[in-house]
Amino acid sequence: MTIGGTSLTAPAQAAIGALKSSLDTQASLVGQLLNGATQNTEAMVNAALGEAGKGTRLNLTV
Repeated sequence: MTIGGTSLTAPAQAAIGALKSSLDTQASLVGQLLNGATQNTEAMVNAALGEAGKGTRLNLTV
């Protein structure tokens, strides 16, 4: 897609890649919780949620 002579393909692909990576990380954390959550589930969920957002800020401004 081109707007005013500027291609938006590369930025769109970069945003999709970043979003996919973020979702993969979150899915992995959820999988780990579901596979290993036998005791103290609430504490594990809270710890995982606290760590999940670190360093994953994503700005999709177009």
